[in-house]
Order: sequence, then structure tokens, then C-alpha cells
Amino acid sequence: MSSYILQKEKLPKFITELIGKYKVFAPVKDNEVTIFKEIKNSKEINLEYSNSKLPPKNLLFSQTETLFNFTPGTKGKIQSPKFDCEKKVIFGL
Repeated sequence: MSSYILQKEKLPKFITELIGKYKVFAPVKDNEVTIFKEIKNSKEINLEYSNSKLPPKNLLFSQTETLFNFTPGTKGKIQSPKFDCEKKVIFGL
């Protein structure tokens, strides 16, 4: 297994490159609490936190899930939902 060290000065550029390729979620200070939410700029990140108000697992596992959609009636149809398959990065865990 390889390991890499990222210098602190290069962190903003690294985050900007990630945002260009993925949906990036990071700890952000919001109303005096830290939560994980999507960021558009590396300056939004707050790495000076001890615990977030809500766990970041809700970014991976939604609280509800649609199993199927259907149209009732004699010519009813059952359809599979379209899933969000967008690649995500959770930064700062």
C-alpha cells in the first residue's frame, strides 16, 4: 500500500481539483455547529472541529428509498427508479 503526504499549502488546489471531478462534501460551520455538506470552494471547509452535529453517514445512506414507481389502472405500469450514481468524496472525516 502506498502513502502520500500532501503539503498544507497545496490543499486548496487539491480540493479545487476534486470539486471539478466529484461532488465534494466536507465539514462546514453552519450556525455555530459543524455539519457535512456539499462545498463549491475550498474556503468553506472547517477542519477545526471535534465532532459534527449530524453524522456524515447520511451522505451515503439516505433515510428513505423509493423501491419502485407505479401507475394504477388497467394499463398500469411498474417502473424502477433512477438512482443517484454520481461519484462523491467525503473530505475531512
